[in-house]
Amino acid sequence: MPALNGTMHQEEMPKYLLVAAAGEFEPGLAVGIRFGMKSKNGFFLIVFIYDKALTLSQEDLLIEFDQVRNVFVMDYADPRVAFDGNIQSDVLTETEIRAAIKAYHQYANVLKFSPGYLQNLEKALEINPRSDCIVAFDTLY
Repeated sequence: MPALNGTMHQEEMPKYLLVAAAGEFEPGLAVGIRFGMKSKNGFFLIVFIYDKALTLSQEDLLIEFDQVRNVFVMDYADPRVAFDGNIQSDVLTETEIRAAIKAYHQYANVLKFSPGYLQNLEKALEINPRSDCIVAFDTLY
C-alpha cells in the first residue's frame, strides 16, 4: 500500500508541529514536510521518525527556515509573513532521498545540518522502500 500524505491549511505558523507514522516502518523513516509560502519558494524539511511522534516547535522551524533563507536570499521569503497556511507531509521516495543526499554534498559547506543527517538519509534508502505506513501531523497554535 502506498504511503498517504497529510495536508492542513492554517494562516499562521503553528507553535508546534507533531509528526507521526502509523503502520509498518523501521525507526529512522525519512519524512518530508512542505510549508507553502505566498511568495517565492516553499520550505521543505526532512525529519526522521523513530519510535514515537516527533515534535517540532515554531522556534526550531524558524531557525531552519532562516538558515536557508539567509543563504538563498532571492529564493525564499520570511515565513513569519509569507506562510500561506499549507503544510504537507509524505514518506520520502528513493528518488527524493537521493536528491537530498546530493543536496547535502552540494551545501554542506554553507548550511548547518543536524548531526548524523547524512547517515540518516543513507539508512533511509533501505528503510523507506520497505515501509508500509502513513505519515500524518497535527498542529498546535
